[in-house]
Amino acid sequence: MGGLLDVSVGRSFYNTFDATSFIMRWPLDQIFVTEEFRVMNIATGDDVGSDHFPFYAELYLQQELADEQKPELPIRQQIKTAREQIKEEEKENGGKGQNGSNNQ
Repeated sequence: MGGLLDVSVGRSFYNTFDATSFIMRWPLDQIFVTEEFRVMNIATGDDVGSDHFPFYAELYLQQELADEQKPELPIRQQIKTAREQIKEEEKENGGKGQNGSNNQ
């Protein structure tokens, strides 16, 4: 909805969390790019002692083909839902956003 593209869409699952578990892992971390970028390679790295695996993408710039992968604009219902979720989050956090700061 923010006008960015998720580099992993249409590729494989890159389970980046929970590095401390052998059974329960899922693709929590994401890399987003603008439409001018193309993906050469995506990979997760080896355990570095965190609860997340390193996740990286090797990108290249191809501005002349940007129009081929422009993200779709959000529809009104998506915007409405996002605003409702933000309000609910603020209500649960006493008027503060997810990171504890005032959203003003």
